[in-house]
Amino acid sequence: MKPIALLSIVLFTALTLISCSAGFESKTYEAIKSAKIKFPNLVILDGKEYEVVRSLNIPKPEARIQLFQPAKSPDRLQQILVISNSNNQFYAIPIPSIRFKSYWNFVYDTTPIQMHSATATFEAELNKALDILKLNNGYDGRIVLNEIFISVLQATSVNKTDSANLKINGYGTRTFPDTCLMVDEENYKSILKSAQSDSLVNFYIGSVFLNHQRIFDINYPALKQGKKTYYKIDVYRQPCVMDAVPIAID
Repeated sequence: MKPIALLSIVLFTALTLISCSAGFESKTYEAIKSAKIKFPNLVILDGKEYEVVRSLNIPKPEARIQLFQPAKSPDRLQQILVISNSNNQFYAIPIPSIRFKSYWNFVYDTTPIQMHSATATFEAELNKALDILKLNNGYDGRIVLNEIFISVLQATSVNKTDSANLKINGYGTRTFPDTCLMVDEENYKSILKSAQSDSLVNFYIGSVFLNHQRIFDINYPALKQGKKTYYKIDVYRQPCVMDAVPIAID
């Protein structure tokens, strides 16, 4: 092959890669912009004001999951997920701090909800993303959810071997109308009830994840041929400092 022809191929390939990268970034920013318009009361910045925390490619179903956080803002807990599929479709899901209670729709939370709160919830947005991106066929949705929580959000997966021999000690009540101890105890009971001891059974029935003062209890319903799967996600608020200690055995 002549040097000029080889150089042309190299340049064409490089330009194609640059163009694809720019297009991917642009669509990512558009997805974040759509989320910002949809949730004006959440702390969502312009796309270019974020930095990538973690990015993961899933081979099957073919998808990419990106986690962003503000590049300069001190409030790094106001994160956002962007999921894309092989058809170049993108969907952004806000991951705000626990103060946005209506969006998280916390269980056992009797504290006041802010005025003009979000109309949609994290559970609804996550299910909508799976549907729109066509990542909800068969066990695909479960695979994507596991990757989101374990690989991208790096949440701690909880099962009975982790929690059956533990008790929760709550400290203080802070300024919440409901006491920390009550919330901790109710959350703990739910973890024990929902978590599975066997990792394979855990995958097929449900999972419990701990992440940034939040507990996610995901129910995996039986799959029905030709019907979309809706994943029920109970989110629990952990407002207090907690200490997990072994139960004393007499």
